[in-house]
Amino acid sequence: MTKKQKTAAAWTVVIIAFFGGFALANVQNKVPPCIDVVMMYFNIGETDAGWLTSVFTIMGMITAIPAAALMRKMGPKKIGVISLACAAVGGVIGAFATDLWVLMATRVLEGVGVGMIAVVGPAVISMWFPAEKRGLPMGLWGSWMMCSQTLLFFIAGGLTVSFGWQGVWWFCVAFCVVVLVLYMWKVDAPPRGHAELR
Repeated sequence: MTKKQKTAAAWTVVIIAFFGGFALANVQNKVPPCIDVVMMYFNIGETDAGWLTSVFTIMGMITAIPAAALMRKMGPKKIGVISLACAAVGGVIGAFATDLWVLMATRVLEGVGVGMIAVVGPAVISMWFPAEKRGLPMGLWGSWMMCSQTLLFFIAGGLTVSFGWQGVWWFCVAFCVVVLVLYMWKVDAPPRGHAELR
């Protein structure tokens, strides 16, 4: 590959990694925009509803620590695919949930996913870009949460009105599945010889 082709490959990997973060941020942020409808559906109060977000965040924090070590052994592709699969499976089960504790369990599974995806972006950036060229890709990676909130908080109301709170869940599942396919296709550590051309 030429240097230009290597640069294009590096940006392709980083952009897909960004959308992995975007997808998991959607999963994290899907509860607040439709929380009133979720509360009515499960007949719960504010405290129980709050745990739907808190348990996700707690699992993300717990998972992120071992995820870094796992990524060194397994590589960014496998960690990204596992992360997105956790979110997609959790979302599908959650969309069919009629019991609060089932929904809560799916949020635990989804939280595992976000903890794993959080380590992938910085890792692939450091693999594919030399230190002096990491500023722009790191800036892109750093915007995943804000991009998710901008999109999801804008569309969640319409999805909830049209399809119930499950509509938001299915949107997030579809987003995760699309990005999972892209991860399987393109995201990985750079090939040997990449360092000489970057």
